[in-house]
Amino acid sequence: MYERHSSGARNPIGQVRDLIAVARRLPLDGGTAWDDPRIRQRLSQLLIECEAMRYTRYRALTRQIRGEAPGPEGSILKLTGTEIGVRIADAAGELLGMHALVHQGSELVPDAPRWCNRLVAARQYTISAGTSEIQRNIIGERVLGLPKG
Repeated sequence: MYERHSSGARNPIGQVRDLIAVARRLPLDGGTAWDDPRIRQRLSQLLIECEAMRYTRYRALTRQIRGEAPGPEGSILKLTGTEIGVRIADAAGELLGMHALVHQGSELVPDAPRWCNRLVAARQYTISAGTSEIQRNIIGERVLGLPKG
């Protein structure tokens, strides 16, 4: 638990908000991408998940302030943070299409290099500092008390 007590310290909510800003100006079917209810729902769900991460982070911080040993929050934040990061990258790739693959900004997507980097790098974080599968095992065994698989 000590190894990952600071995992997930960054909340990707800013990335989701930036992606929403792009969706509000990206043309799609005579309107903007934000006008599509499926896109709004997907991005809104990512915002909700980021908020849940924030409250889990508060739990971890409260433990630290009280001088308690790190709890399961580190593994939970590491797992959810990287998984949300992959979903953000996937949403960006689908929303931006070819703009996500160009490492040069444009009028529609001035921060295109950022999204290109996000798409390329997102999966690596599910491996570093303990793969998502290892985190699930830790949570299952040490938090939920499930038998070792």
